[in-house]
Amino acid sequence: MVSRLCQYLLVILTVALLVLNPSYAADPGESESADTEPISTPGDLDSGLREVLRIAAKSVIHRLERRNGYNSNPDVHIPLPKDLGYVHAALFRLGMGRLVEDVELKLNRAAELAAPQMGEQFENAIAEIPLSDAQSLYDGPKDALTRHLRATMERSLAASIHPAMDDSLKESGAIKAYQVMMTEYSNLPWVPDVHADITSHTVDKSIAGVFLLLGREEGAIRDNAEKRTTDRLKRLFGRGP
Repeated sequence: MVSRLCQYLLVILTVALLVLNPSYAADPGESESADTEPISTPGDLDSGLREVLRIAAKSVIHRLERRNGYNSNPDVHIPLPKDLGYVHAALFRLGMGRLVEDVELKLNRAAELAAPQMGEQFENAIAEIPLSDAQSLYDGPKDALTRHLRATMERSLAASIHPAMDDSLKESGAIKAYQVMMTEYSNLPWVPDVHADITSHTVDKSIAGVFLLLGREEGAIRDNAEKRTTDRLKRLFGRGP
């Protein structure tokens, strides 16, 4: 009798709590999702899209700045400039291909050394890039932000990275290796006079590599919930896949 009375009292108490406070019966996950409500204001959308680029760029630069980050990745490996095609063919034909390989290796080493500075310049560009049509960028292709960043900021990025790359080419030994290679080539009879701006070449190819991987990383954040590592990204694209 007493046990049944206690059960009745428990039921009455539960009903009273539900009437006075409906959230008492809410799904426990609702309180968690309250902190990740979908982004709804233009300012929040702007901040969210910039965060996509910042996090994607940080991940890409972290991979590229490692030893062989450029050199061992065929998608971003920096080849000898096309202007040096005659040099490549002639030296390999005469058994001096190691000179060409040494230059190419050191171009990639220079890009790896310069990657942290590239990361800083990309971060600055992401902060400055205009996002006047943020909704279209959000609704666009998986790499819409990366395309917009490249179209808007690539030229200024190249100019800002050029001094750091020049220093990295010297540090990696690429400048000296290039001079040795070209001396051997110029000593050959009846070869055309060729030359290349290896600093500009390495800057252009290294930036192209960043943009390639950045677009893929942006797409991964859009598609994969595990890549949404901040509350803002979860609010932007949701918690699920």
